[in-house]
Amino acid sequence: MGVHAKELRIGNLVWTKSKPTSINQNNEVLTIVCMVMVEDCDEYTAIPLTEDWLVKFGFDKRISGAEWHFAKRIQGSKEFILNMDFVLCDIDLHVKVIHVHQLQNLFHILCGEDLTLNEA
Repeated sequence: MGVHAKELRIGNLVWTKSKPTSINQNNEVLTIVCMVMVEDCDEYTAIPLTEDWLVKFGFDKRISGAEWHFAKRIQGSKEFILNMDFVLCDIDLHVKVIHVHQLQNLFHILCGEDLTLNEA
């Protein structure tokens, strides 16, 4: 099943033709316009969020006994934290992050900056 266009913004990562691709202004805007018209498109699929993707975005895995979580430092001592079930911590709502583009969007909204992939 394709990803819904209303969930995407410039810079989001999606699967296209068996590889992750970033939605960008130069070559993807027309496709996004088409996606909006049909609501979803099988050409683009959401990337499932995994530990590997969190590490690629610079999150650190922290283990405490039988529990663990992923954290990324933002603005001094503040952190963006997901628990071991990929649920966003330290907020009043239960927000489970399932896909990479959802993580990118939440991070952008809550932190005011984009997640970037580590080059290493």
